[in-house]
This record gives sequence, C-alpha cells and structure tokens, in this order.
Amino acid sequence: MRTRPTKHFTPKNNWINDPNGLIYHGGYYHLYFQHNPLENKWGHMSWGHARSKDLSNWEELPVAIPEQADHMIFSGSAVFDAANNRIAAFYTAHKAGNQSQWAAFSYDGGSTYQDLQQVLDLNLEEFRDPKVFKYQDHWIMVAVKSPQHLISFFKSSDLINWEHLSDYRMPTVEILYECPDLFELDGTWVLFLSTNPGGRSGGSGMQYVLGNFDGQTFNESTEVRYLDYGPDYYAAVTFNDTQERISMAWMN
Repeated sequence: MRTRPTKHFTPKNNWINDPNGLIYHGGYYHLYFQHNPLENKWGHMSWGHARSKDLSNWEELPVAIPEQADHMIFSGSAVFDAANNRIAAFYTAHKAGNQSQWAAFSYDGGSTYQDLQQVLDLNLEEFRDPKVFKYQDHWIMVAVKSPQHLISFFKSSDLINWEHLSDYRMPTVEILYECPDLFELDGTWVLFLSTNPGGRSGGSGMQYVLGNFDGQTFNESTEVRYLDYGPDYYAAVTFNDTQERISMAWMN
C-alpha cells in the first residue's frame, strides 16, 4: 500500500518548506529544500536534497548544506559555473538580527558543498532569498528587503563580488516580500513574488507581474496578477538550465 505522494516530493522524515536551488544538471533535476533534519517542526534550517530524471520519481539524498554553528541555511538558488566546473549555491544565512547572502560550491555534481563564504551583507535584519541567473556575460542576483517592500537587483562577474543595480517595488503589494524570481519567457520578463499573508483565498500566496528587464532595472507593463488562486501555493521558483521554464512551489 502506498503511503506517500507519487507526484509531489516529500522527505522521508521531518519538516520541509521552500524549494531551493532548483537546477537541471548531470541528467537530473536537483531539488534542494528548506529542511529540519532533526524534528517535524520548523527549526535547524538546512538544505535537504532530492533529485529526479522526470520530476515525478524522486530520490532523496543526504542533506547538502547543513545548519552552521553561527547561522541557519535559509532559501536561495543554484547555478552552474562553467568557468570553474562547479555548481554555485546561494542562500541566506540567518542569525539573530542579521540576514546576509552566502555562497557554497559543489565539485561533485551537487551532492556536497564546501567553501561556504559570505558574499553580500547589507547589515539588515530581513534581507533574503537570493535568486541568481546568468544574464549576457555576467550574473544577476534578485533578493528582497522584506519589511521595506523592495526587490533588489545586483550584478557580479565572479559570483563573489556583487554590485547593487536598483530596487523595485511591486505595485499594490504592501505585505511581506519573500522568494523572488525573475526570468524571461517568450520575450517578456516575469517577476514572481511570494507574499504572506496575501493569497487570493486566504493564507499565503504568490503574485507576479510582466515587464521589461534591461540588465539594471525592472519596469512593469501589466498589473499585478495571482499565480495561483488557492491558499497554499508558496515560494515557487523556477529551475535554472532547463529548456522549458519549470517552476516548483511549497504546498504550505
């Protein structure tokens, strides 16, 4: 008798929330996720890890980035750094009174990560959820300054040193900002934003806006829309390095 979902990934044990580090690499869709490896409740946040060849059948692997002595591992993204033949993961390091962006690197196809280092600290209590992607000949990071209701854009040529480009405020959205994603789809740029509360049917929710990104600033061309009309579709981000644009969310 089956006791677990077959179309949705769930860990074998304990707490799970946001999908992180979505990337297609080495013939697998890699799913990292917010995970408490110790208890079935929020805490000790680490990056769990699973992989799949078809997005339906998942193999759960050991924790990829465990909680550190001085910070928990919050949400983020992953890219393939071809110049150095490695996967670079970016996450928010959370500790009391400060959130900053850190990098970690995998040289074994995404199974383990090392060389953890801070790459961007604005001395803010709530500054999180970096989504990194390749843009022309450099990298772009999108992150949120949550209480200020700002989505911030940064640029880097080496994935270590980041330069601030601009800030953007999504029209009509004046609640908690989390888990942004920016990508181009059929010539139009799409900006995802998770808001909690803010679901169309109550609970948490996700909104998006279409517009233009010129490498420095984002300008909307449509009104803000809901990505999902239910109460529990949250923290959706898209995979890097896929031919199709595929997103995955946390069913809260």
